[in-house]
Amino acid sequence: EGAGLESRSRRDDEADKKFEAMANTPDLEKSLPEALLEELAMLEWSARERDITEYLVWSLDGHGWLPVDREALLRELVQPEDPQETPVLGPDAAAPTLEEVETILYKIRSVTHPAIGARDLRDCLQLQLLAHGWSDASLPWAIVQQHLEDVEHNRLPRIAKERNASLEQIKDAIEVVKSLDPNPGAGFGY
Repeated sequence: EGAGLESRSRRDDEADKKFEAMANTPDLEKSLPEALLEELAMLEWSARERDITEYLVWSLDGHGWLPVDREALLRELVQPEDPQETPVLGPDAAAPTLEEVETILYKIRSVTHPAIGARDLRDCLQLQLLAHGWSDASLPWAIVQQHLEDVEHNRLPRIAKERNASLEQIKDAIEVVKSLDPNPGAGFGY
């Protein structure tokens, strides 16, 4: 009986060691789209929304931006450029609207990053400003909208003059902009 307990104990120890080794094995790295789709799986989507979401997520660039003309994107959903590709939405499906795509992007952003799917750097920064409660009448917004090149070349007095603001106000607004993430896809995948 003692030998049986000892052998069972040894098997349990071996199983524990195997389990521990598996638990400590790093997950295989996921791509940005794979990581996002895993996070988005918890949302309730209609079949149509899911298909459009997958297309959008797989269309993101390495920054997590969607630098595609939205009208071209709408066409691509029903009629891919490559005639060999299957359309995302079937031939009997209603054509997608820009509002529908923007609503889906809003849902994606609500659980991932507020700038996922931005068109470009300016859009990326503006989406984050809005998410942080900055209005389009704010100084950080104006800097993003009209003065990124001035900031890049350190032309702060010029910005202050054009915005009728003090240099200190401009510096504070630039700090807000600097706190934003120009690469929203970096937190997902590899």
